[in-house]
Amino acid sequence: MRSVFFASYTNNSVIFEYLLYPVVSVYVYATSRRARWPGVAAQCAGYAAVLTALEVVFERHTDLIEYHGWKWEYSLVTMFLLTLAVRLLAGRMLRRNE
Repeated sequence: MRSVFFASYTNNSVIFEYLLYPVVSVYVYATSRRARWPGVAAQCAGYAAVLTALEVVFERHTDLIEYHGWKWEYSLVTMFLLTLAVRLLAGRMLRRNE
């Protein structure tokens, strides 16, 4: 994957990894703070599905993203697991600080 920004320095998306995804992770925590585990998992799956759908559209119809050997399933599963892990970790950390 090549990014338009800092293309000569990195092979990942700086805007997505350092701006968009952290904002989405904070939003997931804020909207699922009082939810039970099935609700948390469903929200994480929903956010991962929307992000994956956007990624597929950008990859197919623009020159912003270029993948080699990529499948949308990889993005869906990894974003779901990462979102769930961030949500669980944030919940534990903030609960300890109360």
